[in-house]
Amino acid sequence: MLDLAASLSAERLGPFLDFCLTRRLTATTYLARRAAALAVGRTGVAVIDQLLRDRPHGLHVPANEFEHELHKLLRTLGPPYPVAQHRVVLPDGTVRFLDFAYPPVKFGIEGDSYLWHASRTGWSGDHVRNAPLIAMGWRILPVTYFDVTERPAWVLDMVERGRSPEVCGVKAL
Repeated sequence: MLDLAASLSAERLGPFLDFCLTRRLTATTYLARRAAALAVGRTGVAVIDQLLRDRPHGLHVPANEFEHELHKLLRTLGPPYPVAQHRVVLPDGTVRFLDFAYPPVKFGIEGDSYLWHASRTGWSGDHVRNAPLIAMGWRILPVTYFDVTERPAWVLDMVERGRSPEVCGVKAL
């Protein structure tokens, strides 16, 4: 990772780092220690430092390139930032992960890729998957790649409204 950081920008290296973190091929704490140990005279350390600042310890990262692009877009709204790969335990003990969530207001954002959701099974699975979350009070906003790339202002408007504490009667995030 440090060798790649010497020749790639943070924007180019970020998705690769996310891929590695998601699959537990490395950890942010390990990279931070290695970058600190090799900081003197090593090119690329500044890029690693920048990437690690964007990925606070203990937080999950987007799982794929589409989610990475959605995450970049969501961060333009500023704080509060969404939690990537937010874990929700259902009443029966099963676990669901939301692509992005604002847990204090129970607002989730799901990246819906046509590739994975276009079949009857995929479409039905989405509804079955989301039903218990909705029953628990979560609001789920499905967002497509087209939405992120072709109408980002619309996505940001929907998210701004959805994460608003006033929408669900919460005093503040």
